[in-house]
Amino acid sequence: MKNVMSISNVVAWLKTKDPAGTYEYRPASRCLAGQYCREHGLVYRVPVIDDREGLKAGQGRFVQVLEMIAVAHPHTYGAALERAMVAERS
Repeated sequence: MKNVMSISNVVAWLKTKDPAGTYEYRPASRCLAGQYCREHGLVYRVPVIDDREGLKAGQGRFVQVLEMIAVAHPHTYGAALERAMVAERS
């Protein structure tokens, strides 16, 4: 069973997307992080610095990294894949 809250799984998911395809950061329904969470059965909430509930649910750190991948420009799936691969190695 794959761990949907792993950057490795985000990398695999992004590899299925058109690298030239674009996404919007807002609204959340079109955000890369929101799309990923929705497609993998996770509740998407924009992370905050002090996200105690998210950390208790085990999503805090993962969602923060996913959000960093999504917010950076350019907003293409190919560029997001590159950012995710860097995050995966760190």
